[in-house]
Formats: sequence, C-alpha cells, structure tokens
Amino acid sequence: MLSALAYLIFSVIGVVELLVIGRVIAGWLDADPMNFFVRVLRETTEPLFRLVRPLARKIPGPLDWSPWIILVGLEFTRRVIAAALL
Repeated sequence: MLSALAYLIFSVIGVVELLVIGRVIAGWLDADPMNFFVRVLRETTEPLFRLVRPLARKIPGPLDWSPWIILVGLEFTRRVIAAALL
C-alpha cells in the first residue's frame, strides 16, 4: 500500500516536472500564448511559479530562476519521500 502511494506521488512529481520543462521550452520558443497547450502549461504551473517568484526575484541577474527552484524543490521532495520509505 505504501509503495503504491509513493509510486503515485513520484508519478505526479514527474508529470509536474514535465509541465515545468514544457513551460520553459514554450517560453524559449516564444509560443503563441493563446495556443491551447501553452495555456494548459501556463495554467497548471502558474501556482508553483507564483509561489517561488518572490524568492527567485532575490537572486540577482537577468535570468528567471523560478523553474530551477521548482525543479530542485520537486527533486528534494522526491528524495525526502524515498528516504522516508527506506
């Protein structure tokens, strides 16, 4: 039961990681913001981005560190859950 729950959580984390990466790539490609897939990417990941933007703005420089912070946070969460199950 516990491993099934962990598998579900890891799967959700993997999907969220793909969504964040997709949003980054769509931004690099300057995709049409009215495109259905771009809107889905933006709407599903925006709560996470909104959560980390205040932290990312404190990092100096021209880059947006929000996706990196999100991905590192998801990996940290994955490792904490994996360590708790061992």
